[in-house]
Amino acid sequence: SCTTSRLEKNYLISYIAILNRAVIQWGYPVSLAFKVHHELMKELESIKKIPTFSQVLQGITWYYFQTIKEYRTTNFLPLHLRIKSYINEHIGENITLNDIASALHASKKTLNPAFKKEYKLTITQFIRQRKVAVAKELLIACES
Repeated sequence: SCTTSRLEKNYLISYIAILNRAVIQWGYPVSLAFKVHHELMKELESIKKIPTFSQVLQGITWYYFQTIKEYRTTNFLPLHLRIKSYINEHIGENITLNDIASALHASKKTLNPAFKKEYKLTITQFIRQRKVAVAKELLIACES
């Protein structure tokens, strides 16, 4: 009914506020946290009938988790790990140094030295190795 839906929305609004406070305490920038908060509130208020309360709750929690994870990965991991992570996440695509530099907000000039220092390979060599490894895994998976 209408009151149940409103009650559920009120619970979700409170939950979003609590999560927002938590992510700020975990170091997420206040301005970005309030932007996320505002977007979720807009979306929540636009829903006429909440599908399954628990699914919406889980979705909101997952959204905050992903937001924090992405922020921390982008801002706190050493550059070589961020590069490796980006490559692994986009291995099925045609990855360029420009793509990596843009995604990681890093200068193209800093990428290879940081990566090579840690892995003794250039980024291009690493990408080739990963693509070959993924292809082998796919061939093995197709045979069984």
